[in-house]
Order: sequence, then structure tokens, then C-alpha cells
Amino acid sequence: MTDCNQVLTPMEVGQRLTLADCPEVLDKANVKEYQQLVGSLNYLVAWTRSDLTFPVSQFMANPWQGPSHIAAAKRIVRYAKGTSMVWITYTTGA
Repeated sequence: MTDCNQVLTPMEVGQRLTLADCPEVLDKANVKEYQQLVGSLNYLVAWTRSDLTFPVSQFMANPWQGPSHIAAAKRIVRYAKGTSMVWITYTTGA
């Protein structure tokens, strides 16, 4: 995803991740890729990007790996890549 297109929002408006989107039989390779992606997003939220807490929490509430779940996780990565130079600066004094 190094050459991915950037997006302006981490999630699509009104997007819902449901179990109905998930396949009956899970492919082990896809499961591992999805778990690694969500784990990386959790690390990103915990240590550097608290603005992504809500979008990433959607994966914890619905931990299935349907096509829309994988696409949504990749969208968050694309958003994070596009906003990597945006941060909060704290200064001392008034």
C-alpha cells in the first residue's frame, strides 16, 4: 500500500460493518492478513493516531473479515498515509 491513493476521511459516511457481508467459509490466508492489518491499526491508534480511535474500534466490535471489512481497514491506512504530516503541537506557557 505504499503507492495507494489518499482519502479525505477514514470511513465512508454511514458505513456499517456487518456479519452478513462475511463469507461462510473463511480463507486462512485472508484471516491472517486481516488480523495483521487490524493489529497494526490498533498499534497506530494506541501510540500515534488517537483521531482514528472510532474507525478502528468498529473492527473490534465486529471482528469478521468480509470484503467490506478489509476494504474499510485499507481505507483507514490510506487516510493515515495521506495525513501523516498532520499532528498536534503542544507548547509551554500561555
